[in-house]
Amino acid sequence: IEQHGNLEPAGGEIGLWDAHPYNAIKGGPCRRRTEFFRNEEARRLFRNRLRYLVARWGCSPTLMAWELFNEVEWISYDTGGFYANEPLVRRWHEEMAAFLRTIDPYSHLIATSSDIRFQQRLVDSGSIDMLQVHLYERDFMADRLAQTLLPLARTLPVPLFVGEFGTGKEGAGADAVTRGILVSA
Repeated sequence: IEQHGNLEPAGGEIGLWDAHPYNAIKGGPCRRRTEFFRNEEARRLFRNRLRYLVARWGCSPTLMAWELFNEVEWISYDTGGFYANEPLVRRWHEEMAAFLRTIDPYSHLIATSSDIRFQQRLVDSGSIDMLQVHLYERDFMADRLAQTLLPLARTLPVPLFVGEFGTGKEGAGADAVTRGILVSA
């Protein structure tokens, strides 16, 4: 639903904060980017957005899960990094997941994609229903999937989903992606 670039300042890799509707410059409630997670009006607006998304697409049989945030750990936070802001971001996820559970009559899975330890805390709190990883390796993708993720999947009480993976190497052949699919299946 949200992605890290939306809270990145201009000049960053994606840097869409200047155009974000929650930005005070655009008439939104947030003067600083981290207020997205703490400002009551921003949270109210996001809950309204969740209501709209559930009403608009919730009945679709092709909807597997609601992903609250894509790669939240990559935001360059106003002060401190992700781990300094992790309690704030975790409370936001817990609040939004709890709200989403009350309004989704189809009980879709709830997910996020971020640091594995952060997601495990959300799994432990009952906020998310699956753990999602993004993995980009220059070489040995199939080995990395098999050696790292399969043991992790065996220890989790929820499904492990590889949401993104790739070689991260320009010109890599399709066989690298195919090997990853075969191993993760």
